[in-house]
Amino acid sequence: MTLAMYDALVQLSEAPGQQLYMKDLANRLLYSASGLTRLADALERAGYARRQTDPTNRRATLVTLTPEGMTALEAAWLTHARGVQDHFVSHIPSSQISGIASAFRAVTDGLEQATPDGR
Repeated sequence: MTLAMYDALVQLSEAPGQQLYMKDLANRLLYSASGLTRLADALERAGYARRQTDPTNRRATLVTLTPEGMTALEAAWLTHARGVQDHFVSHIPSSQISGIASAFRAVTDGLEQATPDGR
């Protein structure tokens, strides 16, 4: 699984109904429409997500996380967490952890206030 696929699966797993419009997923991932199309193709080939036309708006396409995609995401979480620990957290002295956590909390709080869905 690529990092881009992992990020897309995380976004889908956190979305209401585990689905997002293509344009919304592209915005969350900072992808162009064509870049997201290639990523969505890869997610579908792997069986991690499926695309379908929105029944209430035939011009819009929804990307939905599949059960296989959730299983793959759960399997990748451990590797991701280990990478964060090894490449980031392990280099920070324990005396600085709470300050960094506070700074990140301020950033995420600001982002959540800036946009309706916290993205």
